[in-house]
Amino acid sequence: MKLLAETTGPFGLLDLSTGHTLNSVRPSVIPRSGFIDARIALGQIVKVADVPDDATDDEFEAFWKDSDGDRDLAVASFLSKFDPDAAKEPAAKAQRKGK
Repeated sequence: MKLLAETTGPFGLLDLSTGHTLNSVRPSVIPRSGFIDARIALGQIVKVADVPDDATDDEFEAFWKDSDGDRDLAVASFLSKFDPDAAKEPAAKAQRKGK
């Protein structure tokens, strides 16, 4: 299973067990792992949504660029690719420090 997730502050994280990174300025598509679960429990990562295993961070990055950095628009548009009804619901806002 993969997640669309983001850090709770202006920092990125590298999951050494999978080699995937969480971007410091936008949500990222990452595979779920023990490292990710531990960081969620520590409050360093917030899960935005579950996404299918075929979802990629490169795909989300394209939505991010198309939205000019509008987080909610990028998330809603990306999720609507997998579930058309997701675009009708507002994207969940993560509690981020500094926002």
